[in-house]
Amino acid sequence: MIEVKNLCVSYQQNHYILENINLNIKKGSFNVFIGETGIGKTTLLKMISGLIRPNKGEIIIGDQNLNKLSQPYLSIFRRGIGLILEDFPLLEDYTIYENLSLPLKISNSSKKNITQKINYFLELFNMKNKVHRFPKQLSQGENQKILIVRAIINNPFLLVADEPFSNIDKEESIRIIKILQSLQKKGLTILTTSHEKYNFSNKNINYFKIFDKNSIKNEN
Repeated sequence: MIEVKNLCVSYQQNHYILENINLNIKKGSFNVFIGETGIGKTTLLKMISGLIRPNKGEIIIGDQNLNKLSQPYLSIFRRGIGLILEDFPLLEDYTIYENLSLPLKISNSSKKNITQKINYFLELFNMKNKVHRFPKQLSQGENQKILIVRAIINNPFLLVADEPFSNIDKEESIRIIKILQSLQKKGLTILTTSHEKYNFSNKNINYFKIFDKNSIKNEN
């Protein structure tokens, strides 16, 4: 499903954050990249999402080589990827309903379908009573749950999430992982990051530890 070949990326000349990285990710798998802060976990997610172009190497998702896609087509391709990244927060001046409707509007969903999907997912995440609130009226954990809903509401084929459970308690994290794994069974591939293995659920989760810029090891 996802193949990473000899991937290299640098923000300064000859100073690589990641170098000669090779990965194979199966479709419908749940994967967590673990490692210290600054080791390159988020950078790897951004490259797989097509948000950063590598200096060298290839990223192939399905039958698409991201290096060979034009910027307009890459933007269209990313519509099938659910993103939870610090670069894409909730819009503070939009209600929860309005935030969640944005990805659905981009895919030309009808107003009826938008409302049905938002109600369904908010109820699934025990957040239905927050639909007309603004992000600043919610706790950090509640906002994090809305970010997860926003990422999966449009049925993506790939979920890319940078530390999605960082502000959510253990009990709720377990429940959300079960929701994500139910989508995984329908073909969703999941890529997340964490500083260490989850202490609340490890069933059917693949861990890849990044030791340094050119060393990733499967920890299973």
